Amino acid sequence: MREPPHRLLSLLETFDAGATAHRAGRSLAAHLVATWRVLEGWGAPPHVAAAGLIHSIYGTEAFDVASAGHDTGSRARVRRAAGDAAEALAYAFCALERRALLADPFAVPLRDRFSGGDLDLTRRQRAALAEILLANEIDLAFARKAGDLAKVAAKAAAVFVALKPALPRRVLAAVRPLGLR
Repeated sequence: MREPPHRLLSLLETFDAGATAHRAGRSLAAHLVATWRVLEGWGAPPHVAAAGLIHSIYGTEAFDVASAGHDTGSRARVRRAAGDAAEALAYAFCALERRALLADPFAVPLRDRFSGGDLDLTRRQRAALAEILLANEIDLAFARKAGDLAKVAAKAAAVFVALKPALPRRVLAAVRPLGLR
């Protein structure tokens, strides 16, 4: 299996992600790399996997610990390391209110919790956010349930069902062994 892009690992190191505590007794960096591995395993496009590697860099609704500010200068620094498409997805992932994405990945306006406006996202970007969110949930479930597939599936089932209309076929095929259908 490939290794995460060095430039993004260096960026996370700069922001002390390895020293930031995350859930299930791991560091934030360990969770981010594990999420990247899930996305890589699903055959995600490089920019989607890269966004998964930095998916909480600005802090999320569920994990409100920002490694970088979401101001123009900080975003430019992240963009230089991650690329425009990956940074835009990571920003949207951090800025969105998850319940709206889970309610309907395509129909509901997604509010930017940082600016108060709406996130202007294409269907493809919304599908990528759904994929990143599911990868995030599956990694957290694996970490919390010690790899017990039945427990992982039970933990991720509600998120999977909500996001299923937006997920690419390759993801649907990849999660089938977990019992997610």
